[in-house]
Amino acid sequence: IDTLIEYNQIRHHNITCVFDGWKSSFGQSSTIIGGIDVIYTGPGDKADDLIKRIIKAKDKVWTVISSDREIVNSTWIYDSISITSSQFEQRLFQALSNQGKTDNDFDDDEEDDFQRYNQNKGNPKMLSKKERLIRKTIEKL
Repeated sequence: IDTLIEYNQIRHHNITCVFDGWKSSFGQSSTIIGGIDVIYTGPGDKADDLIKRIIKAKDKVWTVISSDREIVNSTWIYDSISITSSQFEQRLFQALSNQGKTDNDFDDDEEDDFQRYNQNKGNPKMLSKKERLIRKTIEKL
């Protein structure tokens, strides 16, 4: 959480962390630590389920950081964006070190861009709509 607090001071994003608290006897609790909204789930509830309910509410488009396949699929179903933990970690430490590429310079491996293609449909060098949306979101982080 300390690292996220540092990141939040640099980038000024609204950050919410959801943790499993379903084994505890306390109810769901929420607190703000250094500008980060931290939520612990209540008894019988898991963080995955709470995340799904939050993004399903559709009060805004969420960017969900998770490598859990079920969460990733739910995120896309409810018109939000999902980024893997490793992608976010790279961007997080890049922002904290204040070195490397700027927002407009973010590029994954160029070779990956050329390997993605659909059988004779469209521009073979163009990323899919989903991959372009992920890249655009990562640039904002």
